[in-house]
Amino acid sequence: MGTSFSKRAQRRCRARAQVARKRARARRVCEECRERLSRRDPVIDSCIGMLVHYLRSRNSRGPLTRSFGIEKWDQRQEHGYGFYWDAAKGFVLLCDDKPFACIGFDAWMDRIEVQQVQGAFRQENFFLPFSWEHLLLECVISYARLMRYSAVYVRSASINRWVGKESPEAFRRRMVKRYDETALALGFTPTSDDRFVLRIT
Repeated sequence: MGTSFSKRAQRRCRARAQVARKRARARRVCEECRERLSRRDPVIDSCIGMLVHYLRSRNSRGPLTRSFGIEKWDQRQEHGYGFYWDAAKGFVLLCDDKPFACIGFDAWMDRIEVQQVQGAFRQENFFLPFSWEHLLLECVISYARLMRYSAVYVRSASINRWVGKESPEAFRRRMVKRYDETALALGFTPTSDDRFVLRIT
């Protein structure tokens, strides 16, 4: 009996130690990515703040020893992080300094429209401790607020240029989840022209 109890106690101690190590790694990764990517840029600072929040709030679900970051992109840059861009501006999520996913959008006088939500080739199924689609769309919303746009639009998967009538059903479902369901989860409302809109107040 004593031996059995001793083994259970040892397992509990090991489990507590493992949780403590994970939390310590999460704090270290968060602080490292904030310090390394500081740009004195309010948009990037806001995005990094979201990234730190996501990592801290989900620190038991993913690869916490990896480093993450956010970068801005626009069409004037010489390189595109390996993505074929469908829009003029965007944000790129980095994982271990390599492009992992991106969101592309066009900006007009009073609104922003998201055209592209894409994972890097052969990276989409890699498990992260947060929803990268939600994170990147929240970065666009933050950008819209900082730049005083009145609304953010997201194109539905049904009018996405890469989704056609001949597209496989599994691909169509993935695009609906990536565009439509992400927008709805963040409080967007559908419009009559197959878009989703969030009014910025």
